[in-house]
Amino acid sequence: MHLKTASFTEVVGETYTIVRNVYGRPGREPRQPGDGDFEHGHTRKFGWADAVAWRMTRDLSELGMTWDDAASLMHREYAADRALKAAQDGAGLFFAVWPVAPIDAETPQAELWAAGMGTPAEIAEMVEHDGRNYGAVLAVRMISVARSIATAKRLAISAGYVPHGNGFLKLDQSDE
Repeated sequence: MHLKTASFTEVVGETYTIVRNVYGRPGREPRQPGDGDFEHGHTRKFGWADAVAWRMTRDLSELGMTWDDAASLMHREYAADRALKAAQDGAGLFFAVWPVAPIDAETPQAELWAAGMGTPAEIAEMVEHDGRNYGAVLAVRMISVARSIATAKRLAISAGYVPHGNGFLKLDQSDE
């Protein structure tokens, strides 16, 4: 099952107001809303990938990014969806973001962030490529995908849910 906002707040360890204000505003949700979300008469339903995207975005914001920048990059890269398709819950994978100083002063600030997911060597190649082709790469922020997934899973279990497919089961129903 997918969760409504009130239940999802428990899974991600946030207040109702924070979750309600973050989702539904363009650029603030770290995952593409699903069919029927935000349509008149419908409430947002959250799945397991939403919880992972939320955690990855929160992990990036703890490294000094604004929520909006982190969510925008998560959404653009579909990182949570890709991480959940990776073998062994993202073991060995990292998600990294880095700002690139523009070669010309005409480039708007909003276009300066780059992101990628992979092993540290793959990320280093991406950063090197961007530095060569687009401008000086500034600080690289990198989070462990496996750690984000494990934290999201721990939070879900402590809230009384267990991830199941792209949804959740209540812990008392998981035995059935």
